Amino acid sequence: MTGCVRRCGALPISCKVLHLIAAALWIGTSALAASPIKLNGPLVTGGSVIPEGLQFSPDSSRVLYLADQTTDNVNEIFSVSSTGGLAIKLNGLLPPGGNVFSEGLQFSPNSSRVLYLADQLTNNVNELFSVPSGGGIIIRLNGSLVANGDVFSTGLQFSPDSSRVLYRADQVTDTVNEIFIVPSAGGFTTKLNGQLVLNGDVSSSGLQFSPDSSRVLYLADQTTSNVNEVFSVPSTGGFATKLNGPLAPNGDVSAAGVQFSPDSSRVLYLADQVTNGVAEIFSVPSGGGIATKLNGPLTPNGDVSSAGLQFSPDSSRVLYLADQITNDVDEIFSVPSGGGFAIKLNGMLAPGGNVDPNGLQFSPDSTRVLYLADQTTNDVFEIFSVPSLGGTATKLNGALVSGGNVDSAGLQFSPDSTRVLYLADQTTNDVNELYIVPSAGGMATKLSGTLVAGGNVVSEGLEFSPDSSRVIYMADQSTDNVNEIFIVPSAGGTAVKLNGPLGAGGNVLSHQLSPDGSLVLYLADQNVDNVNEIFVRIVRQHANGGEGAWDSGTAWNHGGEPDEAMQIFVDAAGTVTASGDVTRIVNELFVGGGTEASTLALSAGAEITSLHGATINAGGVFRGDGVLVADLLIAAGGVIRAGSSEQLNVRGTSVSNAGLVEAIGTTVDPAEIWFEGAATNNATTGRIFATNALLRFDGGLSHDSTAPLSFDATEIRGDVVNSASGTISIVGDSTTTFFDDVTNNGTINVASGSTAVFAGSLSGNGSEGSGEIQILGELTPGTSLGMMSFGGDLNLGSLGNLVIELGGLTAGSLFDQLVIAGDATLAGTLDVSLFEGFTLAAGQQFEILDVEGSLTGNFAGLPEGSLLGNFGGTNLFVSYAGGDGNDVTLFATLPGDFDLDGDVDGRDFLVWQRGGSPNGINSGDLALWQAQYGNPPPLAQSLQQDNIGRVVPEPGAVVLIALGLVVMNFRERSA
Repeated sequence: MTGCVRRCGALPISCKVLHLIAAALWIGTSALAASPIKLNGPLVTGGSVIPEGLQFSPDSSRVLYLADQTTDNVNEIFSVSSTGGLAIKLNGLLPPGGNVFSEGLQFSPNSSRVLYLADQLTNNVNELFSVPSGGGIIIRLNGSLVANGDVFSTGLQFSPDSSRVLYRADQVTDTVNEIFIVPSAGGFTTKLNGQLVLNGDVSSSGLQFSPDSSRVLYLADQTTSNVNEVFSVPSTGGFATKLNGPLAPNGDVSAAGVQFSPDSSRVLYLADQVTNGVAEIFSVPSGGGIATKLNGPLTPNGDVSSAGLQFSPDSSRVLYLADQITNDVDEIFSVPSGGGFAIKLNGMLAPGGNVDPNGLQFSPDSTRVLYLADQTTNDVFEIFSVPSLGGTATKLNGALVSGGNVDSAGLQFSPDSTRVLYLADQTTNDVNELYIVPSAGGMATKLSGTLVAGGNVVSEGLEFSPDSSRVIYMADQSTDNVNEIFIVPSAGGTAVKLNGPLGAGGNVLSHQLSPDGSLVLYLADQNVDNVNEIFVRIVRQHANGGEGAWDSGTAWNHGGEPDEAMQIFVDAAGTVTASGDVTRIVNELFVGGGTEASTLALSAGAEITSLHGATINAGGVFRGDGVLVADLLIAAGGVIRAGSSEQLNVRGTSVSNAGLVEAIGTTVDPAEIWFEGAATNNATTGRIFATNALLRFDGGLSHDSTAPLSFDATEIRGDVVNSASGTISIVGDSTTTFFDDVTNNGTINVASGSTAVFAGSLSGNGSEGSGEIQILGELTPGTSLGMMSFGGDLNLGSLGNLVIELGGLTAGSLFDQLVIAGDATLAGTLDVSLFEGFTLAAGQQFEILDVEGSLTGNFAGLPEGSLLGNFGGTNLFVSYAGGDGNDVTLFATLPGDFDLDGDVDGRDFLVWQRGGSPNGINSGDLALWQAQYGNPPPLAQSLQQDNIGRVVPEPGAVVLIALGLVVMNFRERSA
């Protein structure tokens, strides 16, 4: 392998920075280098694809488009595979002057058929046709038309179950519009509406299937001319039931706002049913029944607006806008869909303030409502979120610059209801940028990239991916007045351009995300100015399963090599292998998560950069020899693995492990896993297992899991923090070495026959098991004052240093102590300090090592009885014969207390006289004894006896005697 791992050696941080810079530079040109796929066929001179009617099939497999592809100014429809291929013309041969219309053009919900309207048989006679979406026999659906009769595009639709088609036509009587139902593959046509009064018509507005396909809702002046009422009829035909109650004189049901509830059980309508000219809302069972007024009492001249009128997605409530309390002050209300008390949702409005009718919506989970209002400051529109049952309204947008506003266009909840997307000139007036914010309130994050001078994010086409993870937007971000499309994680990150290079004058005109979130379709004059064509960019790939090569299109469901725009999912049974020292960049990487085991393998130094992180899900294995540049999340059930001679390097700022990190090598060919970012072992499932391995944690390892870390003949480089619930096991009759600092708040279990070597510091708690601990660095019991216990042997090597703090007389809580169940061997140094102002007193003892087995050696330079130092006027000595005879004890004494009995008296002189003071027969030690010996006695009592009758001189006399002895000794040597 010749990648950055080998070249950089001991400079991982510099290497990581260089790599990320290189990746960023590559991204700058990657959108240009990537190859969006052109979908339309060759266009005739003057031909273009038109924006209207452009769409994915609901299953995302095909794209439908309208173009004068074959003959200039003759629009026809074509279907093409959504990832490219032959574009198939769907419509039949057109008569001179004939065209296919964009209005009403649609796939069936099951994607099998296409519905279109065309004057295909007779010029200027519009009729309805159905054709298989991949091409095939074309079937005319409408019945025979009366002279001058036509099928209209408004209201034209498939049933949600795809079985039938609803259309409106003056099929029976010219200029009398009625509705008909027909099987989607052709068959008998049934008129649905009831008998119309003279001059009566079915309205083009409000025509719809119920979501369960069982009924059709329509609006018509069926009973009384020019009086619109709402009717429900079985979708297979039958009796049409009037739903609205009796109308006030001159009253009408409004064409706007009529709708089925999502569960098909009720119908909502707006009407001046009670008082002419006063619009109110009513709810009624969809099969007919009593209509219930939903809004509260209205102030004089108050009305309910049709704007924003909607059921909640769970059908339980209705949201409406009305100047219910104060005339001309629009506010929002939520009410049970079957009737009940209406709750005002918005907060108190500023004088002159209103709730905007645009952007009003329930969250997909029905729990919250989003609205736009100049609630705080008149004419400054901001967005607010409020519980749908009422509560405190929370402002979502960040602080607005002077003149700034939130735009109602593009305002939306994420599909999972957790976030809100909005467009605002929040930072710079008249510069619209894209933001996202938690739906219940929090910090708003800007999603759009840095805009060129004059640039803006446009409101058209703002869209979440179906899984809420990504956002698509259009902006003249790179070049003023040149619109391009970008994709960005919804949590924030690097925005990647999706369109190809645009020719002079080129622009992206529109775009859309496929229903499955894997493709982005866009219309642009990318190649030739003013010649609009359609292109698709793959933004998500899934592995096909089996054995596949990363760089081969056959490995992926959409074909083509993964690139920086794509989320990559290795989630099928099998292995995808990336091989060779080549850098590969993707947008986001996922391994596992499918129903069977999935593996991504690196070999021969392969390198993958994932701009927005990598996740190893349950059932996923990421293994091999190479480099992953990404923040890494290993979920429960996920595995990252290196084998013999493999070096797996993860470069990123963080590694979060709730799965398994496994490195298994041999004594000859060890395995290596190298995490350059901060690593955390999470939850109850995060495990690390290593045998004959090298594990590198450049950013440290925090072991927060109750699952054990298990090491056998392994080297661990990087700081390790073991939490209170954590266990680190050293097994296999082998030696495992920690080269950097270890903070142990939990358990280190060293099995019998195994050895743990700590070359850095070891602090916190101790270990269990009967194995050996070798200290080559600093050993610090507790995190401040504490007790460290060892179940086996402790060896403090010559490079080791024991740090002891004294803060009182209780072992483990007021002074540091080591408790050793096995043998202790001492060769390192001892460093003692007082904790937080603690003062030593003569006679105090501190058993700092409680050794159950044998004690061998001593601290460097500190033989038995050595003076450690003077602390505030009190000497501290060390003894290796304390406790039960083989424990290490520290003794606090006064200077001059050479016999360590707590006082300075004549007996200490006798110790000095025999050379037993710290410095032998030394005048300095003698001076200390003299200074501490109490008050000098009278001359007559300058001699006293010790406890066995010996005469001991007082300090003054001792000085004279000592000086005499020194002089005599000098003279004898001179002679």
